[in-house]
Amino acid sequence: MKYPFAVFQTQVEDHIFWIAKSTILKGCVGQGESQEEAIKELNENEEEWLNTAQEVGIPIPEIPIEMVQEYSGKLTLRVAPTVHKQAALIAKKEGISLNQYINDAIVAHNSEFSTINYVSKRLSGMMEQFSQYFLRYQSGTKSESFFSVSFPTQNLQNIYRPSSLAKS
Repeated sequence: MKYPFAVFQTQVEDHIFWIAKSTILKGCVGQGESQEEAIKELNENEEEWLNTAQEVGIPIPEIPIEMVQEYSGKLTLRVAPTVHKQAALIAKKEGISLNQYINDAIVAHNSEFSTINYVSKRLSGMMEQFSQYFLRYQSGTKSESFFSVSFPTQNLQNIYRPSSLAKS
């Protein structure tokens, strides 16, 4: 495949399948029961898209070149003097360098961001399933199969709960 693409899972009624979609060639997509099938079909459709475009005179977009950015691990950071002071005091109290403290703070924030993003996507999918279920229920189409969601953790009792909520 020559052009960049995105792959995602979607659901129509009770059928879940994968879509591979060109981000450059308008309308060029592939679908399949697996990511691999969707990408394979997109690859075939990309060739057809390019052949058809050439035959009918549609301009063929240039293949985007993405430069890989190298990171040295060094950066210049400007913060308010009070933030600088507070970070330096905490780092000293923790017995680590200010550099290590800032690195740890960035790692923690990145981890939090990734977790929130993951949970948000999972909840969005669950909400879509709830909506579809209730629409079917309201229309009189009752289904024994409500929805299925798998979570990476099996033991939900080990999730942290503040003590005020734990007493139930």
